[in-house]
Amino acid sequence: VMDLDPTASVIMITAYADVKTAVEAVKTGAIDFIEKPWRNEKLLTTILSALKLSRSRRQVKQLEQKQQALSSNIDQQFGEIIGNSA
Repeated sequence: VMDLDPTASVIMITAYADVKTAVEAVKTGAIDFIEKPWRNEKLLTTILSALKLSRSRRQVKQLEQKQQALSSNIDQQFGEIIGNSA
């Protein structure tokens, strides 16, 4: 999932929970680990957090792209004027 969309937030839900599985899920990109049967309140809170995180990741990506475009534009227009110091 993370290969398809790096801004995605993955929540692992399983009936067979143990510490090893939870750690592996987080290492591979899951933001949370929920055991079945889940509590609805916990699931909703986790989903809302995941949505906020995904939005934030998308905003960061957009801002990085804008910053890169602006930097490139500045370099093209003023590259000869702006110097580098050692």
